[in-house]
Amino acid sequence: MQIQVTDGYITGYATVGGFPDGIEVPGSFLEELEPEKIGYYKYEGGKAILDEEKYAAYLAEKEQGEASQSEYIPSEQESMIVMVKAMLPTMEIKDDNTKLTVSGLYEVWAPGKYEVGEIRNWYDQTWECFQAHDNAVYPDIKPDNPAWFTFWRPLHGKTKKTARPFVPVQGAHDMYHTGEYAWYEGFLYECVQDTNFSPKEYPQGWKSEE
Repeated sequence: MQIQVTDGYITGYATVGGFPDGIEVPGSFLEELEPEKIGYYKYEGGKAILDEEKYAAYLAEKEQGEASQSEYIPSEQESMIVMVKAMLPTMEIKDDNTKLTVSGLYEVWAPGKYEVGEIRNWYDQTWECFQAHDNAVYPDIKPDNPAWFTFWRPLHGKTKKTARPFVPVQGAHDMYHTGEYAWYEGFLYECVQDTNFSPKEYPQGWKSEE
């Protein structure tokens, strides 16, 4: 992952590709940033430090502008959400954890025609299609049917923030790997060795984060 720094402030970040003068940072760095505050973080000593005064001035100016804005023009935030949602299918986000950090932008699953790589939310899980299908032809491929797991896999988080409820493993495509997190029976666990089993079935493969 890279960040772009201009005049001491973080002005952009990239999880895929990068910038000509970008600065390499660990993937966990993204968790410290709130997207709407990009441009107001100072980059000092390898850390992102929010310039509270500058950000407060921006909010005041923004509020003043919104007060005089036409009701027919969407807000900046609404426009950004629509734009990002439109771009999301073309973005090459390869790892599950990054996909989960932006999972609020994915649509809720509904019957339809799906291609490999498409992502949808359903209750507490975010799922990725790994086998193309059309519900018009195969109506049984839905979340409450066993056939679902032959076409969709749950994304696994690698941080406490992106952890999702444990989903029984169906095969090599959705097994849990070392470093991934999952909630199980009300407790958070970290996977400490690749496994197809739950913390209850194979406790040595998991470490409780109590």
